[in-house]
Amino acid sequence: MATEPEAPQGWFSRLRGMLAGSEANKAARKELLAEIKAGSFNEMHAAQAYSEGTSSAGLATTKKAPMFPVIETTALNGDEVKLPAGLEHKVSLVGLACRASADEHIASWSGPFEDAFKGDPGIRFVDLKLIEGMLVRIMKSSIMATTRSRTPEERHGDVLYYSGDSDEVFNLENRFVGHMFLLDSSGRVRWRGRGTATPEQVERLISFTKTLEQE
Repeated sequence: MATEPEAPQGWFSRLRGMLAGSEANKAARKELLAEIKAGSFNEMHAAQAYSEGTSSAGLATTKKAPMFPVIETTALNGDEVKLPAGLEHKVSLVGLACRASADEHIASWSGPFEDAFKGDPGIRFVDLKLIEGMLVRIMKSSIMATTRSRTPEERHGDVLYYSGDSDEVFNLENRFVGHMFLLDSSGRVRWRGRGTATPEQVERLISFTKTLEQE
């Protein structure tokens, strides 16, 4: 069921209040400091090594392909969408961005993909954005409002936000790089890619998608 999109909040004021010296905010301050010390700075600098496009050489068989993680997400239009069931049994390309730096990587795959399958009702692209860590959670409503204003309204149902831990759910090599998952109609991950796509890799992705559509 759709819910009213959350309005932007004064996230800076809430953060300032959290950092105040009251005992009630002690646990929140501790979590925030642990997040800052968790190695994100080093991970950001290591992202360059992962940003070059790489992808599966072929499709995983149905027996070996893992299911996409079951997660609860919120779309820009306010809908609550459970993945992978909410993909409506379509062959779907899911682009996962944990950080803003990953958006351009995802666009290098999704742009040609959407051009190739424009108007095909059996194919779908989903832009999945991860809300992770206390600081980003505080800013969630503002982040979604900004994305909503920059995204065509007809795409609001395909831009999903998930609040959770990337390590526990997706086990990614680097969170500053875009990650791609090609799912068959049953929600199995049959192909993966990451980084900035090359023309050859995009051609293989499109070919693999056509194969899955015919299964």
